[in-house]
Amino acid sequence: MTDTSASPGWEQVLAECEAAAAAAEALLNAKGELDAETIAAQSALDLWKLNMPPLPDELHDRARAVHRRQLDLQAKLVASMSMIEHQVRFATDGAQSSRKPQFLDRSV
Repeated sequence: MTDTSASPGWEQVLAECEAAAAAAEALLNAKGELDAETIAAQSALDLWKLNMPPLPDELHDRARAVHRRQLDLQAKLVASMSMIEHQVRFATDGAQSSRKPQFLDRSV
């Protein structure tokens, strides 16, 4: 039998993790319209410093779902940052090359 007295604490932690994931998803969907620092402050949850008891059995599935969601978001955030880096590099290269005369063939 599991100790359910610890459940409210873990439920709050999982709810905070889910809220942070939702905020990260909103940031990805907003394409920069949200304040990234606010999102970072919301997601700054250090589980190691919480000194929590073991996760109750009835919350394992929810915790696994939160973990999968966080891993998916991590991959999406890395891809988004890579795309932004590529766009910055493209714009920078274009700005540098515009100093030279360029010709555009519009006959194609």
